[in-house]
Formats: sequence, C-alpha cells, structure tokens
Amino acid sequence: MSKFTPGPWEYLCEIGYAGNYPYSKAHRVKIGKETLTIGCHGYDWEGGKEIEANAHLIAAAPEMYEALRWLLHLAHDVSKAGPDFPVTEEEWADAWESAKAALERAEGYETISR
Repeated sequence: MSKFTPGPWEYLCEIGYAGNYPYSKAHRVKIGKETLTIGCHGYDWEGGKEIEANAHLIAAAPEMYEALRWLLHLAHDVSKAGPDFPVTEEEWADAWESAKAALERAEGYETISR
C-alpha cells in the first residue's frame, strides 16, 4: 500500500450563487494540493447533510489515523508491562484529547466555508 498524503486535510463548503440567490452546495476536501469533491447538491436539499458528514469524516482521516496509532501504542505498552506500565497519566490524557479532537472534527465541529 502506498502512503497517503499527510494531513491536515481541510473540509471546504462552497456555495454557488445565481445573482444573490444561493442555489447549490459543494462539499470538498482539500488534500495536499488537490481538492476532492465528495458531492454537490441543491442548496436546500435535505439529503446534503449526509454528503457533508462524509466530507467531514474524510477530512478528519489523517488525525483519526494518528490518534488510533498513538492509542494502540500506549495500550500495547500497558499490556506488555502489566501493572508496572511505563505510560503516564499525562500520556493517556494527551492521547485521549487527540482522539477526541479527531472525532469532533470528523463529526463536523470544525467547519471552514469558502
């Protein structure tokens, strides 16, 4: 498997206008120098929420990947060392916050509109 483009990836919501009237939304993810269009829909179309959620999930993928690798590393250290594990509470707290922030980003709590 080849390497993916390192993060951060950026969620973009672009609104198309006809004069002053918004008529469409495009949900995109900026990955490195490229922009991936996840989907487009009419401005008021209810189904667009799923397309937007998918775009947020894709944009958060690198952070979720790193957070999962970190948590697995800490869990492995704990399971190898038993009760005298070398992982500190601060390391657990940092890994927890990293994972929490990645999930919040995936759930769309960090939005950049263009």
